Amino acid sequence: MVKASLAGAIVTNTLFMLGGAFLLGGLKHHVQDFNRINARFQACLLFLATVAVLVPSLIKNVDQASAISSSLSLGLALLLIAVYGLGMLFSLKTHRELFASVGETAEEHDSWSISVSVAVLIIVTFLIALISEVFVGSVQAAAERMSMTPAFVGFIVVALVGGAAEMTTAFSAARSNRLDLSVR
Repeated sequence: MVKASLAGAIVTNTLFMLGGAFLLGGLKHHVQDFNRINARFQACLLFLATVAVLVPSLIKNVDQASAISSSLSLGLALLLIAVYGLGMLFSLKTHRELFASVGETAEEHDSWSISVSVAVLIIVTFLIALISEVFVGSVQAAAERMSMTPAFVGFIVVALVGGAAEMTTAFSAARSNRLDLSVR
């Protein structure tokens, strides 16, 4: 179910959410702008992650007896974590002005202190972990009663319910002519 939910989240976010945001924003605003540098940067990171996921799978399919697949997966996972951290540093600190939304500067927003940000992040992570446990337990019970396959539950149900907050934000941002928030 985990693999299906990951695939479902990717499809939901890249196709449904982005397409819905373009449609809803386009219905209200004839022309919308977004930060092309940010979109290009995010697309490059997504491509890198896709390659990092596909390479170990391809190697395992080609050479069944090879033990290199698991060590390669671990190395690529560590590399992706480092690239993600460096990407955050690049977009939030060193080149912040390049990633501002269209029509605004990076200095227009009030920001939280580091201690408040970390505290909120820890609290929200804890709450999401609790909610996720309840959600997974109830989805598994409902799926068994309704005779749904784990692939269907992961790809459709978990992806749509898990991405509901993101979709709501993306759709409302696009309707408010803030397409940058939807493209991210």
